[in-house]
Amino acid sequence: MVAANPITVKDVIAEFDTEYKLAWDALKRLHVAGEIHIAAWGAPASGKAIPIYQAGSAADAPRPTALTRRDASRRCQSRRDWGVSAAQIDRELIARQAVHDKQFERQKAEVAQAMGVLKARLKRYEESYRATTERLQDAAALAKKHLDKSAKRKNTVPLEKREKVPDLSIAGQARALTT
Repeated sequence: MVAANPITVKDVIAEFDTEYKLAWDALKRLHVAGEIHIAAWGAPASGKAIPIYQAGSAADAPRPTALTRRDASRRCQSRRDWGVSAAQIDRELIARQAVHDKQFERQKAEVAQAMGVLKARLKRYEESYRATTERLQDAAALAKKHLDKSAKRKNTVPLEKREKVPDLSIAGQARALTT
């Protein structure tokens, strides 16, 4: 994973298209296992020192002392005066957009794959629904045929041709009066 060249967390993120936490945890584990060591310390615009790793189990470089608020403010102001921060911001935005685009394309592919799976399932459900509906219609036709034969044998009137039994309840009589 780590080559002979110096590498930072940002390099791991860019190389493997992963999240910050995963890259950081991987480098920490390799460091604890003795496969990499801290060759130097870099200082990003925020002023917090970040480790620069290198392959091998050599002694770690000493961590630099943190900048005081006053020094950090002066450093930030000097960068603003020279216009360096605008260029750094542009580079950072371009890099972030590239990472975002890769993630978006990966997510788009995952969604397309999921949609394909869902479409296949929906097709199976539709086929199952049609088959079940046909079986139920066949069963209903068979039951009606059986009832008609039964009614003919017993010399009874089929259900559709029977007169409705009047509703003798008070509510039924009230409905009959209103209609």
